Amino acid sequence: MMPGNVEVIQLEVPEIFAGYDRTIQSGTLTNLNAQASGGSGSYSYSWSPAAQVTNPQAQQTLTTTLFQNTVFTLDVLDSQTNCQAEADQVQVFVQGGDLEVDAIASSTAICIAESVNLTAQVSGGTASYYYSWTSVPEGFYAGDMQTIATPTVATWYYLTVYDGQESVMDSVYVQVTEAPITFIVSGGGVVCGTGQMKPVNLSGSQTGVKYQLFHDNNLLSEIFWKRSAATIWKF
Repeated sequence: MMPGNVEVIQLEVPEIFAGYDRTIQSGTLTNLNAQASGGSGSYSYSWSPAAQVTNPQAQQTLTTTLFQNTVFTLDVLDSQTNCQAEADQVQVFVQGGDLEVDAIASSTAICIAESVNLTAQVSGGTASYYYSWTSVPEGFYAGDMQTIATPTVATWYYLTVYDGQESVMDSVYVQVTEAPITFIVSGGGVVCGTGQMKPVNLSGSQTGVKYQLFHDNNLLSEIFWKRSAATIWKF
């Protein structure tokens, strides 16, 4: 047995705070101020969505004029150690004006067993909101601004938002398809020089599925199959 030693250095990860949630009037802006501590003390900052702040790389920045509720995410990197802090968020609620809502899905086309994030994007009204998500086909309900669904068939998700005075509704459709079948690749062989080719066979294919052939993680070819038959590449 040959003993040995290694050294593992644990670096301190910065702790950050994006600020407290706040409410502003529709058509106004607000100030975002990042707080960070720990680590080397030298940080780089990043606010997103970048298009809705005046200086996304600054510790302190103004938002653009806001007309709907917006979640701002703060990312901080220790400039000397490259240790990334856990992201923090601050939500700016916008009140005043007409109550409006958008039901947003992170993806509107998924495969079976995949999940989709549902988000209510609301603006106007009193800025005190109650959320209700339902579905067609029935079977799904949630009462949060953000929620997760795992549909097994194509589904309409209906969102109702009530601010204590009025309610508005929106919906989003999520298409669900079966995952592509995994087929067996066969063929190949030995060739002399670059002028000869050998077939690479796929045991079968599905209509409307794109197949990609890789070698050492490099894409060699891809085929979008439009009929049910064996798929063959020649190399």
